[in-house]
Amino acid sequence: MNGRQEGREGGIAGVGGLRRAARGVGIAAVVIGGADLLAIALSVFLALSEGRPGFADVMQIVSGIAFVSLIPAARLASGCGLLRARPWGRTIAIVVFTIDFLLGLANAVIMAVNCHTIRFAPEPLYDALLLRASLQVWPTYLMALVGLLIVAVLSRSGMREALAGGGAGRGAA
Repeated sequence: MNGRQEGREGGIAGVGGLRRAARGVGIAAVVIGGADLLAIALSVFLALSEGRPGFADVMQIVSGIAFVSLIPAARLASGCGLLRARPWGRTIAIVVFTIDFLLGLANAVIMAVNCHTIRFAPEPLYDALLLRASLQVWPTYLMALVGLLIVAVLSRSGMREALAGGGAGRGAA
């Protein structure tokens, strides 16, 4: 085997490289999903600590938590699956990060459209509002880009096969 083929097997094109890439994506998914769930829990805690909510308020908060927590929980689960080299982790991650990308793109478009309404602001506020709006848009663009990059990494040829063999020999878990 020449050095060129050997380098390809050990590099990102090889199964080991693809598993490392999936592991990196898994770590990112766990961190992002865990941070989102932590932020949701903190928001709920702060909302409930402001007073004694009535039954209707509690039900509204619970239903909101259930809906808002779906994507972060799926992101966390996909990250755990990718860390354990399970094919279902890849499938869930592709779906979740595609949804993340589309939502991020939609939010960025909405925020960009809303920036145009700033031009009707009084002159002293115009620059401050424009700066604030532009700073709010960039994190949305970045998160959409992260979702797109993760989908691109997981959609690489050979990734499915690399993860399909990942669970073998690790014991039942």
